[in-house]
Amino acid sequence: YLNLYGQAECGPSGSVLEGDPQLRIPVSVELLNSAPSETFIVRATGDSMKPRIYPGDLVIAKMTNYADDGEVVVCVNNRMTLIKQIRKTNKGLMLVSFNENFEPFEASEDFRVEGVVKGFISYQV
Repeated sequence: YLNLYGQAECGPSGSVLEGDPQLRIPVSVELLNSAPSETFIVRATGDSMKPRIYPGDLVIAKMTNYADDGEVVVCVNNRMTLIKQIRKTNKGLMLVSFNENFEPFEASEDFRVEGVVKGFISYQV
């Protein structure tokens, strides 16, 4: 069972992992790249990560506070919980959406990685 901690994009202030999980969702360990105790789920909102992640998708992430360039992360930025791809540039750390209608933006001072996205369960057909 993995813990579902709420929504990412318009999530709660602070860490998405604070407090009690909203649900516990059964997931086969064969689908995970990490131990269940190191893994969490958030529900995606908004369309900034289309066409790969849609509103309502369950995003599975491995708990970590570090991510490599190009990885998709669950993060806190300006006290918002977001799902974004990170890009390290000479300007600093940029947060990038897959949807081309959204411009990349620079990470804020309070930016921190909560987890690296390892997969998702989509409800799209």
